[in-house]
Amino acid sequence: MQRRASWLRQAHGIALEDYEVWYNNQNGVCYLCHNPSMDGRSLAVDHDHTTNEIRGLLDRTCNTTLGIIEKRGPEWIANVVKYLHWEDEVKRHLGVL
Repeated sequence: MQRRASWLRQAHGIALEDYEVWYNNQNGVCYLCHNPSMDGRSLAVDHDHTTNEIRGLLDRTCNTTLGIIEKRGPEWIANVVKYLHWEDEVKRHLGVL
């Protein structure tokens, strides 16, 4: 517990009590997917890497995914959506859909 409190203070400038307030306000679930941490670990403190402002608590998968999205940018997100639906586009083009 002491180690976690020290890490939260050093990494995010918050006390363990602050983390617990965030956690309780989110009902112990990830802000994005609304699931509890799937790996049994505590939720990650998500923050803006430019301002260091805390945005909320995320499970590890959502936190990692969000980091990738932020690095790649909005055009990449649009390409992912197109990629996931490419089969529909091909079918539409062929008149099958």
